[in-house]
Amino acid sequence: MHKFNSRILSVDSGSLKDEIFIQVNPTEIGAAKVSNKGIFYNILIQNVKSVVANVIKQEMLSVGGDAAVARGALDISVERSNVVIVGNLKQLKLFAMKIKAQPFSMKFLGSELLKIIDNFNKNSFILKSKDREIHLLPNKTYIMGILNATPDSFSDGGDFTNIDTAIKHVEQMLKDGADFIDIGGESTRPGAENVSVDEELRRVIPLITLIKREFPDSFVSIDTYKAKVAEEALIHGADIINDISALKFDNNMFDLLIKYKVPAILMHIKGTPSNMQVNPTYHNLINEISNYFREIILYVEDHGGDPSNLIIDPGIGFGKTFTHNLEILNRLKEFKSFGLPILIGTSRKSFIGKILNRPTPKDRINGSIASACIASSNGAKIIRTHDVQQSVEALKIVDSIRKEGID
Repeated sequence: MHKFNSRILSVDSGSLKDEIFIQVNPTEIGAAKVSNKGIFYNILIQNVKSVVANVIKQEMLSVGGDAAVARGALDISVERSNVVIVGNLKQLKLFAMKIKAQPFSMKFLGSELLKIIDNFNKNSFILKSKDREIHLLPNKTYIMGILNATPDSFSDGGDFTNIDTAIKHVEQMLKDGADFIDIGGESTRPGAENVSVDEELRRVIPLITLIKREFPDSFVSIDTYKAKVAEEALIHGADIINDISALKFDNNMFDLLIKYKVPAILMHIKGTPSNMQVNPTYHNLINEISNYFREIILYVEDHGGDPSNLIIDPGIGFGKTFTHNLEILNRLKEFKSFGLPILIGTSRKSFIGKILNRPTPKDRINGSIASACIASSNGAKIIRTHDVQQSVEALKIVDSIRKEGID
């Protein structure tokens, strides 16, 4: 067993080519060929006609890959089927070339598959906000510090309603390494009641104005689903819209993206803050969240917006059970198929309290940091947190391990 000193390599698919060079010293072409064969993708194709599903399966088999189809698709006893194809990059490229000759929509499938593979491997992004660019670099996780100017937020309600205290907290978060500051004037905790537009404006506009005066280079996001609040915040210096409804609660929100040319964080929510935790159920959680994002992204693209200026947030705790939250974090990489930055906010949330038996939100910092590290490892580009210093330090370790040392 030990005669040849064999072992299974634990390098991920993205590092396989480099590892082949280190271990074997092959030719460039040889390393590329072998590494491409070692990168496997399991790709879901939803709701295709059974006859198309069978063609996909046969073509994948012909290039050395495979596909799973519904049992009724084989004899056309069901009209439609989901398909899961499994293949390496070389096989998928051959498959894409072959089906270009197929009729109807089949010819577009190959291009779509190659596009989502490119998206999945994307690790750097450029967001445009007014006259500035926000560069999200490879192998770095970015931190969004939370500032709730509210009396009733679940973790820090009432802590920062005084503007002097709030500004000192912003200064500390920036000093600790926050890349963004997220300002909210209405609690969206489970069961929260709405506040008026005027009250929300009263809470956030003086704060944003002062932050941009004191820290003009900072990037500020406004956490609101109300277009009037968002617009006033943008006028007074905010750079990003963070909308828990993904532009759905206020029809005027989309127009602001076009008018002000700013990034938008689109979060998935089921229901509203007042009822979202009343028995949230899904037929297929990840499929439904993905389809939700796909619908909005296509709408932005079809109506003159810039889909590359979007950030997606699966919405931990927003219409999700304990089990849903864990599944999202475990399968977070699937959302990389959109080719957009992923934001995750697990900070001090109740599922962490349940795991650790910590009923008080401020006692959940350790669990929050652990969940942030998992989220980053699984594809999150931005972590939204109450605890900036701890998050920055923990994620520096994650990022350094991922790129094998500090540059």
